[in-house]
Amino acid sequence: MLNENSMKKIAISIGICTIVFSLVAIAFTVVTYRNTPSDNLELVYIESVSIEEPLIKDEETTIMLNGWLPNSCWEYPEHHEIEINTHNKIIMIYLWAANHGGICLQYIRYFHYNISITFPSSGSWSIYCNGKPIQVTVFD
Repeated sequence: MLNENSMKKIAISIGICTIVFSLVAIAFTVVTYRNTPSDNLELVYIESVSIEEPLIKDEETTIMLNGWLPNSCWEYPEHHEIEINTHNKIIMIYLWAANHGGICLQYIRYFHYNISITFPSSGSWSIYCNGKPIQVTVFD
């Protein structure tokens, strides 16, 4: 049987475990809200891809991307990657934004992002940004 002294020790142990568990949960929450953008990048939704024409081979051109971020936990896009397949004349653009998650204001935010690119050859090119396509013609 448990005596009064044993019951007190058990109650204190349970109380200490509860406090430790709460502190771990709070620390995890703080770390979750303080992640750096590079830790939680996600591809963003692209509504439109446009480009100023005429396009001339070996001259720098600006590709304009417009899209939406789903809530206030997303930062405006700052990270992109470009893959150019000269054989098939395809340009793949990947645009990411940091999503911090957590409790966020729920509203859609519009963004505009520009990327400079030079077409290495003339002809018909396909450009895809996060799956959104556009066809262009590049002249000599």
